[in-house]
Amino acid sequence: MTLLIPKALKHLMNTKKILYKGCNLKTVHLFHLVHRFIYKWSFDVDAVYLYSRILLKNYGMNYHLLLEYLMENGIIELTANYSTENETSNQYKLTIPLDEVLIYQSTDYVFNKNHRIHMENKVKSVNEVKSPIPVQLRKKLVSDLQSVTIHSDEAIKIIDEKIEKDNRRKYLKNLIMITKLRDGDIFWKFDEHGRFHSNLTNLKREIKKCCLEIDGEPILSLDIKTSQPFFLAQILKSEWLNNECPEIQKFISLVEGGDLYDHFLIRYPDLFKDRDAVKPMVFKSLFDTREYVHHYKELFKVEFPVVYEFIESYPIVFGEELWRTLQRMESELVFNKIYQTIINEIEGIRLFTVHDSIHFPERYYDRVKKIWDAALEELINK
Repeated sequence: MTLLIPKALKHLMNTKKILYKGCNLKTVHLFHLVHRFIYKWSFDVDAVYLYSRILLKNYGMNYHLLLEYLMENGIIELTANYSTENETSNQYKLTIPLDEVLIYQSTDYVFNKNHRIHMENKVKSVNEVKSPIPVQLRKKLVSDLQSVTIHSDEAIKIIDEKIEKDNRRKYLKNLIMITKLRDGDIFWKFDEHGRFHSNLTNLKREIKKCCLEIDGEPILSLDIKTSQPFFLAQILKSEWLNNECPEIQKFISLVEGGDLYDHFLIRYPDLFKDRDAVKPMVFKSLFDTREYVHHYKELFKVEFPVVYEFIESYPIVFGEELWRTLQRMESELVFNKIYQTIINEIEGIRLFTVHDSIHFPERYYDRVKKIWDAALEELINK
């Protein structure tokens, strides 16, 4: 198992145990605990709640000494605590900069074995997770992840070159996923809204394109252009306001033609340098209710006032948040329609998904593309 640790713990990398307050603490336990903080921090979680029950299970009776050691050495600090008769839950956060981290490879047999058993048990639980994706598809999605390999040196070179030095969270997020994929340490999660998350979800696009293989074969991918606006357009097409509204027609045409981001790029060249800069604005307009993104919404409202009003009133009219509806529509198309058809018609194919995209060995491109196009055309013409 590969772990990221701060430079401040470098002196312990060749030590299996440390003597602290009369007890021998496993170094790998210390590193695993710190790695958890780094992992959470890379996903914008600064403060982490740790539960006594889980700490006891992972590290044994002396788990509190691991925390005390890290606090005493200025690695973490306690920020809040909460206790009941049955359990203690304390909140901690890192207190050191992560401008340099080290990659540590665990050689602890017991620790690695326990981690492997945990992952095997998780696979067995795929039937029990709450997800609208059918169980048989869930099993294949998880199984096929084992066939994915990564050229890790090339991938690390890409993040060294492509990710801005000040975007440390994004860099570490990618580094963690790269090292886990390299070691076959596969993370996955199904959510109740129909999405499937894995090590591959947050990888930088260039890495997915250049550094991944399935069963040793190079891969290609297909995705839905401007996917969430695309599904919004399908909703708008079914509503009465579409019939005689030029603005709605224009929005649908731009979305289905893949030109929505280009529209804003052309209209506001001083605000957006490329399509990737437009995407966050559109997403925040669709989904974000926080006050500080109001300027994004105003920009969207200037261009598409009727669509904007529809988005804002959607939860009241339809009884759920728009993003839930859109993700459910995405899941229905990607998994129940496209993915299901692919595995039915192409025997033995292994593939993986990243939300609105599918990735597969390049030798299947023509056959997969035919299925993909047919499914999208059927939805558009519905």
